[in-house]
Amino acid sequence: MHLPSPADIWDLPKDCVVAPLDRGGYNNHLFRVDISGKTEYVLRVYGNHSNPRLIEHELSVVLQLQRQKLPFSVPAPEFTRRGEMCATVNTPDGMKLMVMLPFLGGANPDVSNLAQTKSVGTAIAQLLNAMKKVDARGLRLAPPYIDLDRVHPLIPEPLKA
Repeated sequence: MHLPSPADIWDLPKDCVVAPLDRGGYNNHLFRVDISGKTEYVLRVYGNHSNPRLIEHELSVVLQLQRQKLPFSVPAPEFTRRGEMCATVNTPDGMKLMVMLPFLGGANPDVSNLAQTKSVGTAIAQLLNAMKKVDARGLRLAPPYIDLDRVHPLIPEPLKA
């Protein structure tokens, strides 16, 4: 996939390096954005639509959570130079919607480690309390998937299931 340089859209050095991440989603592509040899950001490129309105709700909620100063990192979007949460760009593959997020390093928890399990439980409780404070008034929700059969390739006929 050929993309414009994120440095043309976000306040990034011109020599930043963009490379695919090992894993991506079904509806988006993920790229590392390295600056001075260190991964600083993740670039999410949506593959299933290019309408910013469809992710407005998600990005607004994440920003509100970030502003609550939780004791863990929240991957809220970086604003473009134009002050937008996302960018719509023209690529050889058509219009694409892109979001720049901070890279949050870490590892999957060890499910047999009781201390980690307690820590995850505490974080979930803090997140739930923070979610109660999110103001969703005026945020438009995206419509439900109409093409449910295209959401997950391992479930070819979900309506029959």
